[in-house]
Amino acid sequence: MSSRRCSLQEGAPRAPRTDAAEFSWLALNPVAAQFSSAGYPGTFTLEGYRYIADPAQQAISLELHWRGQQPTERPYQFEWVALAENPIDGQVMTVPVFWWPQNGNYLTPCWRNGDFVRDSLVLDLPFVSQEVTWEVRLRAVDARTGDVMQIRSPDGTLSEAVSLGPIPYP
Repeated sequence: MSSRRCSLQEGAPRAPRTDAAEFSWLALNPVAAQFSSAGYPGTFTLEGYRYIADPAQQAISLELHWRGQQPTERPYQFEWVALAENPIDGQVMTVPVFWWPQNGNYLTPCWRNGDFVRDSLVLDLPFVSQEVTWEVRLRAVDARTGDVMQIRSPDGTLSEAVSLGPIPYP
């Protein structure tokens, strides 16, 4: 593990941070999606998520629950795109947004078997004229090589993105 870079910052933790925002009063939406790459070793699972839809801020706050299995060879970023539709605005889609797990403090090459990694983030959304139901699509992408991890759902289906939602708004 010492040869792997665990953080984008110097002096950052060598274990998952435990101080990320937690929405413990909300039910956890199970996902159980396993991420892996055909080209590089390493796997981890998105166990579930919680969300708060906040139309006043034009945002959705997400709490993601990850479980390390095997450290990844490459440091993967996560990419999200939110999609919705209504009769006034038609189809609405955000531009892709990338982020590093735990704000770059604990990267996927250091996610060991059994590590619980909680990540929280705020997804800014475009204005919509009336209520919608958002679907958030999440991918893991290696920014340097362009490798996109494959995601295996509990039923064995493979895809390049996992869908979080539906998320009613408002």
